[in-house]
Amino acid sequence: MDIYTNINDKISKYINSFNIILADRDTKTFKRVQNLFKKFKFINLNSSFAVNFILEYERIDMVIISRKISNLSDIVSRAKRKKINVYILGKDIGSPINENEIENLILKEIKIRKLDKKSKWVDFKDFY
Repeated sequence: MDIYTNINDKISKYINSFNIILADRDTKTFKRVQNLFKKFKFINLNSSFAVNFILEYERIDMVIISRKISNLSDIVSRAKRKKINVYILGKDIGSPINENEIENLILKEIKIRKLDKKSKWVDFKDFY
């Protein structure tokens, strides 16, 4: 196994463990990004209670939420306390949701969280 295969395996494992909440009351949103469900781990929710519950008891890396979800400001503040980035549909992300935009946003988040120079997730010294 070469260096690049080993690094790609680590990146794939991290992508598989990167948890994303997608919250909207409109079921069409989930249908528009259904191809991304094969690549990333989404938790689809449609109420503020469900979002708050999952934020409290699960490890979440990113939240994509609609303005239609009640208590949006409470959810955003809870996520910020846990250092989770929140993207609001119609404000930070275009509405209706676009699959390519979401995929690029997720990949950007992964890069920010795990592939920056400060991260010790991939220590290149291990491969030499």
